[in-house]
Formats: sequence, C-alpha cells, structure tokens
Amino acid sequence: MAAVVKISVAVVLSMVAGGAGAQTPSGEANPAEVRAEKARAELAKPLSNGDGTYVGEIRPFGAEACPDGWLPADGKDYGVGAPYSELFKVIADSWGSPKPGTFQVPDLRGVVLRGWNDKRADKFADPDIASRELVPGAPGYPSGNKNHVGTYQRDQFQTHRHNDSGHVHTIAGLGYHDYFACGERCGAITGGGQLTTTAVGANVTDPASLTAEEARFGPESRGKNAYVQYCIRNGKR
Repeated sequence: MAAVVKISVAVVLSMVAGGAGAQTPSGEANPAEVRAEKARAELAKPLSNGDGTYVGEIRPFGAEACPDGWLPADGKDYGVGAPYSELFKVIADSWGSPKPGTFQVPDLRGVVLRGWNDKRADKFADPDIASRELVPGAPGYPSGNKNHVGTYQRDQFQTHRHNDSGHVHTIAGLGYHDYFACGERCGAITGGGQLTTTAVGANVTDPASLTAEEARFGPESRGKNAYVQYCIRNGKR
C-alpha cells in the first residue's frame, strides 16, 4: 500500500511541474521521471546572502569578469561541497552534472534568456517545449520532462509560406503547322521546347531590402543585441 501512495505523490509532483514524460505509454509512472521530479521538488528556495543578493541569482555585468561572490555563467562544474554547497542546494544538477559529486552552473554564453513556461497555456506560451534539450546529468536526461528551468532550445524560423500570385512560362519557338490542311485540329506543334520564365515570373533570390538599408542575413535569426557577462551568485564565502 505504501508503494502505491509513493507513486501517486510522485505523479502529482510531475503534473504540478507541468509537462509530459512522467508516465510510460501504458500509463504507469516512469521511475526515472519520478526521481527527476522528486529531485526538483526538493530544491531549496534561493537563500538571501544578507546583502541584497540571493544564492542562484543571475545578473548581467558590463565587464568580462564577475564580482567577488559571483561565478561566471559559463557551464563550468564545481564540487557539491564548500564553498559551493549553498549554490548546489538551490540549483543542484538542474543545469547538468558531468560526474558524481559535481554540478554545473548555467552556460549562458551566446544565448538569450527566456522565462520558464511552467503551466502557461495562452497565446504567449512556449508552443514548442518538446524541442527543448536537457543538459547531460540534469534530472530526467535525456528524454524527461523539458518544461523546467535549465533546459535549452535552438534557434528556428516560425513555420510560414510564400505566396506566388501567379506567373507565366513560355516555350521558345512555339509554333503550329497544319500538315494536313485540316485547320487547327490535326496539325502539329513545333518548337524547341525550351521553358523560360518571363519578367513577371517568380524570382527567388537572397533577401532584398524594401528600403535603402542593406538587408542582413546569416546563420541565425536574432534581434539587435549587445554582449554582457552573465554571472550567478554563489553563497557566502
């Protein structure tokens, strides 16, 4: 009876966390995902350092170094003991764990941040949670619940289409020969059969600007941006 209660609580925890993956196709609880959700549920709330900062807090800085008490958010791994034990209590292996006894800080180099979707389901919700990626060593890795802080997502274009209002193809040298003197119904079409696109046809090229400003295109979609150094607050030292 106790085992049944245990699984039920774990499943509820998973549902509260807001995502699929906590059950097998047969509807039974997935043991790995149950453990992952339990681990997340046991994380400590960010602790105050007493100086206006909180353990696990992330801030951008305008220099290429972090202040004392802060660690670069560069994906580096640290030991779970002192002086990083307080930070471990807050984030644990949410951002990955390369080997036992260690945990990773977030790797925010070159990426922008996005608010955790949680249970949001309106038009502003993340519609593509399934494409997110867990970091090796994170709870549930590799195919567990992706609706959690610590997951990453690659860039992409929204599904779209281009409308062609219609264009014309001509056949070079097209003609008709009335071999049998019987009018338009029993002669033959002649010509080279070469297809060309007229000036009103489709012309797909690299993106062109509608203004005098140069169109910019490259290997990713992005907004205007500036580099900063993201740092994460460690515990008191």
